[in-house]
Amino acid sequence: MPATQQVSKYAPYSAQDKLNNLTADQQQDIFSAIANGDGYEHIAKQAGIAKHSLISWLASDEQATNYARANKLRAISLVDSMRTTAEDDSKDTMVQADGRITSNPSAVARSKLRCDVYKWQAQVCDRVQFGDKATVEHDVAGPLAAFLQQIQAQGSTLPIGQGRTIEHDDL
Repeated sequence: MPATQQVSKYAPYSAQDKLNNLTADQQQDIFSAIANGDGYEHIAKQAGIAKHSLISWLASDEQATNYARANKLRAISLVDSMRTTAEDDSKDTMVQADGRITSNPSAVARSKLRCDVYKWQAQVCDRVQFGDKATVEHDVAGPLAAFLQQIQAQGSTLPIGQGRTIEHDDL
């Protein structure tokens, strides 16, 4: 009598098996959904897998390039949504019972909140293009400070030896 195979009460294939067996079109659909700004919960549900399985698959080395590209496109889409939201003034005013037209502060506040969320999401998706720029300031003392002052006095050139210099435009 042959040995019986244990049957899982779950689907016959694991989520990882399902993800590894996606066709190129199905993978493209997932990356397109990411680029369009769909949530991971929604994308996972469409693919028939758990959200954490989708995120693990996206974090794999094989998918890293496509995922990074989709996130860059998502950031651009979010910035476009931010611009559209900021330009939409259709609810910025309201008509009072006596016929006066007044501003609608709640609509303006909601639009600002949406723009702030879009901006934050764009920064997360593409830190290089949309992230905050770090400004590093420091005080330098001692011989290095004197050397830097000397360079600045010479018109922003760096000595590289043998009488040659590097202009700041050459860097």
